[in-house]
Amino acid sequence: MFAATCIHCQKPFQHKHYNRQNTAKFCSIYCYNTYRHILYFCMQCQKPFHKCPAKIKSGARFCSSKCSNIYRKIVGEPNRPKLLTCLYCNENFRPSRNRDYEPQFCSLACSVRYRIKPIDKRFWSKVNIVKNRSSCWVWNGALSSLGYGSFNFNGVTKRAHRISYEFTYGPILPSIHVLHQCDNSRCVRPSHLKLGGNSDNMRDAWERGRSKRKPWGSSRDNGSES
Repeated sequence: MFAATCIHCQKPFQHKHYNRQNTAKFCSIYCYNTYRHILYFCMQCQKPFHKCPAKIKSGARFCSSKCSNIYRKIVGEPNRPKLLTCLYCNENFRPSRNRDYEPQFCSLACSVRYRIKPIDKRFWSKVNIVKNRSSCWVWNGALSSLGYGSFNFNGVTKRAHRISYEFTYGPILPSIHVLHQCDNSRCVRPSHLKLGGNSDNMRDAWERGRSKRKPWGSSRDNGSES
């Protein structure tokens, strides 16, 4: 038996050890827990208990889940956050206590979906819309190698003037071309667009000097390459 002094209660005690370099420092488990942990008092049963500070985010209030459930049923939660409504899914949720503001969304997914613009608003935000009836609506977004506006429509890159026509008049077949009447490849104004076939597209390109090969059929004054 070897004599030692507890570093917590300062009382002498005797212990057995086989390694003289690691002598005992505490006389009991209670002194060890009190010294290493923080002593709390349960709000329900008023009994002392220990909790490690590294394992809790805030002050511990209950010694067990049983005392916690009994306390919440009888007394209720005095500082419990009130129910809020999500702006995206309209579901009720209760925020956490460690926030100094009232959140507007119940989750990160709802926040991202709410802030993403609809595809039509995202499209028209890239167009320079003017009030003049005869002026072109110039596309300010990305351009293709041929000078036509391009837009990512549901994961597929399409030409901007074709999407503008579909937004205004409805969907069209893939084999149908959308032609420019104003001869401006960046124009997406629906009134300056018209439908045509492949022969109409090639005829307009030849009449405006963009093709050296003369197509069959009569010449036309209006139109542009799709």
